[in-house]
Amino acid sequence: MTIRHYYLSAVVLVAACRSVQVSPRTELESHHRAWQALRLSDYSFSYRQLCFYAGSSVSYRVNVIGGKVVSLDHGLLPSHMSSKDLRRPTIDSLFVWMDDSYTRNSELVRVVYNPKYHFPADVNTDWRKNVMDDEFSFVPGDLRPVVTSIPSRR
Repeated sequence: MTIRHYYLSAVVLVAACRSVQVSPRTELESHHRAWQALRLSDYSFSYRQLCFYAGSSVSYRVNVIGGKVVSLDHGLLPSHMSSKDLRRPTIDSLFVWMDDSYTRNSELVRVVYNPKYHFPADVNTDWRKNVMDDEFSFVPGDLRPVVTSIPSRR
């Protein structure tokens, strides 16, 4: 082999080892399609949000049937809240919120996706880095599909 062949081989090897960069929006769309392909409309999941500007942290168990929230459980205390009280009450609404973060050019969006169900499982946003207390985080997790009917036996 000549020097030229070694050089060409090295260039090809380095190019093959480089990872392809995917835009955050493209990654979001890919995970959203994967979530939709699962066709889960009946599920429950834990949801924790931290609002730095409000200085608060809340946790819920969200129960969704037919794509709509049917109840919110908030610890041991009975909850009289509705889905209107929770800004992102379903997994689909989490994807909408993430898309809006990109559309409105949030200066920082960090997201980790659930490897099994593809939903955004840990999200941190900072709308403007030079503005204090506009950071927001949410952590949905422990997603459990709900079986709403028993298949007939034949």
